[in-house]
Amino acid sequence: MNTTSSRFMWNLQVCARLIQRDLCVLVPTIKRRTINIVLWTAILIYIFEYVGLGSVAGLGLFIAASECTNKGYLRSLTSAGRVISDLHGERTLYYYLTLPIPSWLVFVTMALSTTIELIAIDVLVLPVAKLVLGDRFYLSFGACLKAAAIFLCAHFFYGACFLLFASMKASSIVDFDVKRIRYCEPLFWLSAYWFSWHQVYLKSHFFGYLLLANPLVYASEGMRSALFGNPASLPLWLCCGMLLAFTLVVGTIGVQRMIKKIDC
Repeated sequence: MNTTSSRFMWNLQVCARLIQRDLCVLVPTIKRRTINIVLWTAILIYIFEYVGLGSVAGLGLFIAASECTNKGYLRSLTSAGRVISDLHGERTLYYYLTLPIPSWLVFVTMALSTTIELIAIDVLVLPVAKLVLGDRFYLSFGACLKAAAIFLCAHFFYGACFLLFASMKASSIVDFDVKRIRYCEPLFWLSAYWFSWHQVYLKSHFFGYLLLANPLVYASEGMRSALFGNPASLPLWLCCGMLLAFTLVVGTIGVQRMIKKIDC
């Protein structure tokens, strides 16, 4: 085996061990986090489907599609906060950077670990939605495959977002929370979580096109397209392609910023 191949296999083994370590940390918390997501999802879907807001009911599946793909974004912010806190405390990240692999690969591995963590939590949303909605939620095999595609694309993007958020200049976790609320969370509220992109486009073509600059819109619209097959939704494969493109751009920027921040 030549040197290049040996180095590649070595890097791959180290990355696999780092991911394994992160999963070992995740396992003790998975039970309570699973309970949280099941309770929250069930209550939210039940209210929107059977109670509604005002006189409007029957929106349970609409919200379930949004919850399945978009809540991972907020959880990536929480994960980034843990890294910010670590850099001002124990600094375990510095140990990772002493390992005999490129520093950029350490950050890519962290993004992959975050992606796996988010998937393990959010994958329960649609099964819970099916239990709550019953016959009101018909899910064919083809729809499952399409939903899985947009689900994975969205969560790879959130893994990249994690790096970008962790690279933010923050003097403390409190400072990070201020910047998170000011700059990051507005994207979620403008993510077509509570409304469809088509509704905005009908009200204002300008704001409809402007909203397309928000990658979270593609996550919401893509899942609705997969589950509903609604022609008014953005095309599924367009949403998948845009999310992967945003993943590449945001991930590259996030890695570069992390290298600069920690002065690797």
